[in-house]
Formats: sequence, structure tokens, C-alpha cells
Amino acid sequence: MQNGLSIHACRGATGRCCWSRRRTTSRRGTRRSTTRAYAASRSSTPPRLGWRPPAQASSPAPTSSPTPPGTGVALTGGPRYDVPGGRRDGTASLEPEVADNIPAPTFTLDQLTQSFAAKGLTQEEMVTLSGAHTVGRAHCTSFSDRLYNFSATGAADPSVDPALLPQLRRACPAAGPDGAVDAGLVVPMEPRTPNGFDALYYWAVLRNRALFTSDQALLSSPPTAAQVRQTAYGGYPWKLKFAAAMVKMGQIEVLTGGSGEIRTKCSAVN
Repeated sequence: MQNGLSIHACRGATGRCCWSRRRTTSRRGTRRSTTRAYAASRSSTPPRLGWRPPAQASSPAPTSSPTPPGTGVALTGGPRYDVPGGRRDGTASLEPEVADNIPAPTFTLDQLTQSFAAKGLTQEEMVTLSGAHTVGRAHCTSFSDRLYNFSATGAADPSVDPALLPQLRRACPAAGPDGAVDAGLVVPMEPRTPNGFDALYYWAVLRNRALFTSDQALLSSPPTAAQVRQTAYGGYPWKLKFAAAMVKMGQIEVLTGGSGEIRTKCSAVN
């Protein structure tokens, strides 16, 4: 999910998406976390271990989001990388904007490619960043159609590994004849190493064991399928490419000049 929020850029800075839930009378909409609003229908990952020193009045140029090199990714076994500091935070949080800016788990390859391209990211970077799904959990509601009613057929997605299907149905049982599932149920994105940053996600895609339609869609074109295979077999410098793509995402829709603000508290506007 962190990738999706970085793609959205949250009107200038991903830190804005960490706002605490609160009531407001603002006409801009409720000030609540866009992450929580959309995570109910997509994947969720363990909280990123962030670092943020207190603001000091004596600092001539405080930055809104100082971060150590790739902390959250590195702690799960991924690469360490320098995160450029100095991004200003946005001052508006509008829940309706999220779904139109974050790739949905039901996207086709063309939709994924267009969604990433709209933010200045290439198809290769899209496949690379999809590997973030090797860590964390997914809500059953984000892929239940593949288990019970794929494309409104009343049957499972035929591309799902037949050995995996009953396991997922046990973990995400249907609550009614329409295949609806409990919105609170979650499963590991990659069950073998759910908290490890590794290439097993790509093996899952190759074996038709990925959870999302959008994940399995990576095999639907020769170039993306080749990249999946190369990454799974270790012939693609995935971790290095991932770090570079994450840094590039951090440069999406940067606020400059007097736009935004330098946040003194990460979870709230000044």
C-alpha cells in the first residue's frame, strides 16, 4: 500500500496520508487517513518504521519528512537507499481522490501501465514496484471475485492455481450466495515469507498463485512476463531497481515555494 500512496503523492507529500482520524467542519472533506479508507479494499502492509526528529525553532531550514536510508524496506531484508529530504506536506486530505489515483487490484496490464505512466513511471518500474506485494497482507475483499464470481460468471478465476483455490476459500469463506466475504478478513500476500522482502512474489505470479488480478496480469504480455521470470530466477537486479523506483516515486508532485507546509507533527496539519 505504501507504493500506492507514493503514486498518489497525497497532494504533495505521502506524510499527509498519515493524518489521524478526526472530525472537521472544513468544506474540503473529512480529514481522515486516505490509507485506511482505501486499504479496506486493497492490501495493507505492516507499519513503516519511520523516524522523525522534533522540530526545532533554531533550525534555519527544517524539513517536513526527514527519513533514514530506506528504513522500512531494509528492516524486511530489502535494499537500503537514501530518501531525499525536504518535501513539504500538503494541507488537504480528500478520501474520494484516492481510488482514482491508486491502481486497483482488479486492473488489467493496460490499466496498470496507464496508471503508472500518468505518474511518470515506466512499465518496467511498474513490474519492479509490484514486488512490494511480497510483504504484508491483503484483504479478502480485494480478490474474492477470483474465488467465487470472476467476471460475474459465478465461478472462480480459471487462472488461479487449483491447489491454491481451496486454501484461499477456507481463509476467505463466502458469507452469502453472491460470494461476498467478511471485509475484516486478511491473508498474507506471500505466505512463505510474509515479512521478508524477497523475490518469492514473482515466483507466486509465475505459478498462478498471486492474489490480485493485477498481479497475475503481469504475465499477460511478453515483456512483463519476461521481467517476472528474470526477477524470479535472479537474473534481474530487482532490489537495486526497486530502490531507484522508490526514490523516483518520492519525486512525484513535489510542492515548491509557498505551497504546502513544514509539518511540526506528522499526524496532523499545523
